[in-house]
Amino acid sequence: SLGDLYQIIDDLLTKPHVDWTSNRINAGDVLGTIDSPQITYLTQSDVTLQPGANGHASGAGIIIADGSLTINGTFDFVGWIIVRGSTSIGTATSPDGTTTSGNANILGSLWTGDFNIKVGGNANILYSSAAMQLAGGAGGGGAVPAPMIVTSWQEVY
Repeated sequence: SLGDLYQIIDDLLTKPHVDWTSNRINAGDVLGTIDSPQITYLTQSDVTLQPGANGHASGAGIIIADGSLTINGTFDFVGWIIVRGSTSIGTATSPDGTTTSGNANILGSLWTGDFNIKVGGNANILYSSAAMQLAGGAGGGGAVPAPMIVTSWQEVY
């Protein structure tokens, strides 16, 4: 449920994380690496990734967007992206007149709060348990909910 999603976000934000206070992600911006995954908290209500025609942004770990997330450019990410608001992947014209086309390559998982994903470019969102394990190491470890393991049971009636 949406309440469960917000509780997961609140729990993750108690772990060490990086606050991203800009409403924009630009070419060359790195939000964690494979060797050093991080929890990146996008604090603005609307964040746009628009690196320009000749650049891309990347990251690894967990991204938490407090509001909506728009990807209008190339973005490679390994891990878990959680968006409280809407998620859009498309094309846009930047202030310098350059047209950018969204090419999101997400290896892991994308969860969005309003379940309204708009894709106008290319979106490769591939679930990967290995990428989710990598995300689990962000923020000091134990960041991803683990599946329940039944170690014993007793019938009660």
